Amino acid sequence: MCEPEQPPTQAMVEYRVGTRIPSNVRLYAVPQDLAVEVSAVRQYKYMTVNSRVLLADTAASEVVAEVAE
Repeated sequence: MCEPEQPPTQAMVEYRVGTRIPSNVRLYAVPQDLAVEVSAVRQYKYMTVNSRVLLADTAASEVVAEVAE
């Protein structure tokens, strides 16, 4: 995934699958080329926390997956 233009979100909580995401956390659109290749991620946004890339479900405001490189 592309690195966001702003610094990564600093973790004040341990983010893992199912963790609620505060409304002040900046989420980024999944890059178009990845969304075409892996259509299942198209519906999500992502954030980086402590060098980890996490997919977020904006409707539920929670982490749904960690992306391994």
